[in-house]
Amino acid sequence: MAVENLNKENFWDDLHKRFPEAVDHFCKWIDDYKQEVGWNNIFKEGVKFHDVPLELQNGIIARYELELFHNAEGKGKEAYEAIAAEYKNHVNSIFQDIQKKNIPTGPNA
Repeated sequence: MAVENLNKENFWDDLHKRFPEAVDHFCKWIDDYKQEVGWNNIFKEGVKFHDVPLELQNGIIARYELELFHNAEGKGKEAYEAIAAEYKNHVNSIFQDIQKKNIPTGPNA
C-alpha cells in the first residue's frame, strides 16, 4: 500500500501560506540539492520533489533537517556527511541481523 506523498495540494501550498520564508528557504536548498545529486539523471525531466514517493521525500527532508540543525559555525553539511558515513554501518547491521535470523526470502516469503 502506497502512502500519499507530500504533494502541492495536500501539503506544500498550505505550508507555504503559513511559513513562506521557511518554505522558500527549503525550495532554494532543494534546488541546490538536485544539482548536487544529479536529480535529472536519476529521474525523468520535470519530476519535482513533491512528485516522488513519501519515503524518498522523508530521506531528503531528513538530510535538510540535519544540515539545518547541525549548522553550528556553518558546518551543517559536514555534520550531515559524518552522520551519513555512519549510516552505512547501521544499514550493514540491519542486514547482518536479518542474515542471522534466517528470515525466509523469495516470492512466497
